[in-house]
Amino acid sequence: MKAVYILNYGGVEQFKIGELPISKPAKNEVLIEVYASSVNPVDFKIRSGMAKFLSGNKFPKILGTDISGVVVETGREVAKFKVGDAVFGAASVVFGRNGGNAEFAAVPEKNLSVKPEDLSFEEAACIPVAGTTAYHNLRNTNIQSGDKVLVNGASGGVGIFALQIAIIFGAEVTAVCSAKNIDFAKSLGADKVVDYTHENFLKNGMKYNFVFDAYGKLAFQDVINSLEENGVMFSTLPTPGILFQSLKTKLFGSKRALMANANYSANNLSEIAELVIQGKIKIHIDKVFPLEKLADAHMQLEQGGGKGKLVVVNKN
Repeated sequence: MKAVYILNYGGVEQFKIGELPISKPAKNEVLIEVYASSVNPVDFKIRSGMAKFLSGNKFPKILGTDISGVVVETGREVAKFKVGDAVFGAASVVFGRNGGNAEFAAVPEKNLSVKPEDLSFEEAACIPVAGTTAYHNLRNTNIQSGDKVLVNGASGGVGIFALQIAIIFGAEVTAVCSAKNIDFAKSLGADKVVDYTHENFLKNGMKYNFVFDAYGKLAFQDVINSLEENGVMFSTLPTPGILFQSLKTKLFGSKRALMANANYSANNLSEIAELVIQGKIKIHIDKVFPLEKLADAHMQLEQGGGKGKLVVVNKN
């Protein structure tokens, strides 16, 4: 099969394009012909070696967590899917497993849901990492109508989901982004938009029930004075500092730091897809890249400042 892969950790120059064997699905996996994927910060963090404690040192390594496509083979214990089903979900790019930046990928059954007909493969590929990171964490911390939520990096892939999902739960949302994306954030429903290049949004005296750092650049100490009592900070970057603060604040104090981890359950995936179909969540695809241009997608994502998701396609 055609694949884009790396033989060592490093920059985008590590990407190679070539033929690799098709993975055989394990007993609880399905083999998917990949139609579309999307890039997320976790992908370039794995590529660079920042997450090698999870991704391991087995090469060649195919990246790409988000995935959508059609089932072509099922493991012997798979019960939910059959050959020909259109599905979307998340590949497990950890412990030597390969992802979706290839013509085919073996994906755990538990990480998949049926793709609704009203959703394109490109749209479906935008949901798993970014959508479940926002939806699972905001819902499970009992967000209430009237809560004040600040989303840092509100115009990015995770940010657009966090902003809109907080609104669905009835929150008052402040979006933080650059000046060029202010109108975009407003179009997604933000009550207030802060241009971080002109205002220090953590030193303006405002307090929030939730601070969702979709950009992954804030430390808990940066945020603590901007949280209400019993307020929660979510971070999308698994740094040792955030992990320590997550444990510490669970045991001491009223303000919490939490890692915003994705959760690819079929229920989460299908519920987010239904919200998209209903028009309650808008998916914005900033740009679509062919698989051969995966390096360009990584470079654009690392540069930041984009709007929404970057999608990689094998088939249209």
